[in-house]
Formats: sequence, C-alpha cells, structure tokens
Amino acid sequence: MGQLVIVAELIHRFREKGMKTVFFAPEQTPAVLEESIQLADAVTGTAEETIEALRTSGTSAVLFADKGRVDSGEFFRVQEETGPEPVTAVLVDLTGSAVDEDFPFGPLETVWQLDAELAARQLYPAVSPLYSTSSILEEMNMDERHFQLRLKVQKVMRRYRELRAMVQVRGEESVPEAEKEIYRRGEHLEAYFTQPFYTAEEFTEMAGVSVPLTKVLTDVEAILNGQTDRKSTEDLKFTGALS
Repeated sequence: MGQLVIVAELIHRFREKGMKTVFFAPEQTPAVLEESIQLADAVTGTAEETIEALRTSGTSAVLFADKGRVDSGEFFRVQEETGPEPVTAVLVDLTGSAVDEDFPFGPLETVWQLDAELAARQLYPAVSPLYSTSSILEEMNMDERHFQLRLKVQKVMRRYRELRAMVQVRGEESVPEAEKEIYRRGEHLEAYFTQPFYTAEEFTEMAGVSVPLTKVLTDVEAILNGQTDRKSTEDLKFTGALS
C-alpha cells in the first residue's frame, strides 16, 4: 500500500509541473492499484501502446511500470524503441518479490527502500533515509553544506535506530545519558521527514505540502543544532516546514 500512495503522489506532482505520465499497467491489475493508475495521463497494457504513448507525450514524459514488465523484458523493449533520448522511469514492485533479490530491477539511478517499521508507526512516506540511495545525488553539484548535512543526518539516524531497538526492549530510560541528545534529535528528524500528501488530503484531512530543498536543509540544520530540542516529537510530524 505504501508504494501506491507514493506512486499517486508522484503522478500528481509530475502533472503539476506540466509533465506527462504514462503507466504501463501489469497484466493483472490489482484492484488497489486502479485508483492510482487512473491519475496518469495514459494507461497502457502492451509494449506497443506504451511506446506510442511515450512518443506522443514528448520528452517530458515519465513512465511508471511494475517489476513484472521488467522481468518479461517488455520494459527494456520500450526503452530501446522510444528513441535516443532516455526515458525517465519509476519502477514499483507490486508483488513484493523484490525483497528476495539483491538487484531486482537491474542498475537504477535512484532506489527508494520502504521501511516496514515506519509504516507500522504510520510515519509516511515510509522511505528509509538510511538504505535509499541515488547516484544522481552523487553526480549533482552538491554544495559543501548540503553534503555535510547529509553525512550528519545519516550518522545520527543510524545511531538513533540502533538506540531505538534497545528502547523497544528496555524502555527509554535505558538510553545512556551521553546519547540521549542524539536519540532525541534522531527522533525529531524521523518525525520531520513525514510529509502531508496532496493525494491523501481526503483521508488525512491535512492539506498537502511541498517544501523547497533550501528550506529542508535549513530545517534539518536547525534540528541537528538542537533548535527543536524543546519541541515534542508530535509537533514535528506532518508539518511540512518548521515554522
């Protein structure tokens, strides 16, 4: 279910930016997927239909496809026959089979790994900040501030998750005094990374929010520097940007 919510939100945001979306639907479309894929500009059922839809959509098109289309080779055929320009693609695993494979989709520029624990605690989007990766991020001209903040966040979140595992068994009082600060700030980062989705407004009764990267960096820096230490974790959930 977490994938479908993210897919629906991505389609919405791509369309808001004037981009065309094409969903290469699986052979057997699960009922839970139907509502999400109908948000796309075009829904296709064969490689031929997908190629035609991408050609008519122009260079701003984004292709969504399920792992089944990768396994069958149809996805790669679409890539080869749409012309010299690379196709931006978002691949999902609707059957859950990818968890048993090291590289279920082949080489990818970006991988968002969903975190079952975050989902169980209703912290959405349940994307792991530790195990999600992007070669695009590595290649972009990231300034030194952004680079250092990224390293600090990963360090804090990794130790926080280790401490959290202990807390779940022995309680928060088991956190050593010297590490209570890192535990609290990791908890605050985790809460801040939740996001109200536009496509979920009807269900959450919260307005969707977009936060510019520059503001995200400023907010993350504030959390790491302790400027939110007096706030409760609940105050940081699903707020978008810090006030």
